[in-house]
Amino acid sequence: MKLGEAKLLYDSGAIFDPRIFVPSSGKGWCLDFQSKKKVAFKLYLEAERGGRRVFKTANAAVNACITIGCEKAVVDLSGK
Repeated sequence: MKLGEAKLLYDSGAIFDPRIFVPSSGKGWCLDFQSKKKVAFKLYLEAERGGRRVFKTANAAVNACITIGCEKAVVDLSGK
């Protein structure tokens, strides 16, 4: 999902519990969400050209959370 879609879905309660984590490649930071039901959309932020969006810094991922309207997020440093 794109950033604008994420904002609408978060505001409606369709997605929640944002999690910022290091992907398995070990480079950058990603952002994903939880949902109560099976959904037809991806539960992670998508890059403009497709695929999972990878932020260069944790601060950039936090700023995306703020843009979406999240009041809190979990930062997972385990890399899993």
